[in-house]
Amino acid sequence: MHVSSISAPCIHLTDVGILLGAEAPKPYSVLIGNREWMRRNGLIVTDKMDTTMSEHEEQGHTAVLCAIDGERHPPYSITAKQSKQNA
Repeated sequence: MHVSSISAPCIHLTDVGILLGAEAPKPYSVLIGNREWMRRNGLIVTDKMDTTMSEHEEQGHTAVLCAIDGERHPPYSITAKQSKQNA
């Protein structure tokens, strides 16, 4: 399986309601990215978060962090199933 890299380390959304086609009662500031992007935007990445992300990365998963209105959420792990043709 081939995955191309992208130049930006994250996606920064300021109004999730518009993007999802849903109407939110208020706009939300959503920050999604890697450890460095979170640090650059003033969010603390704890040792526990770093360890959890490293465990998933060692399994070949992509680990990302998310913060909504400045509140951190646990790391997310993203995986892709290999198709038979790419295996």
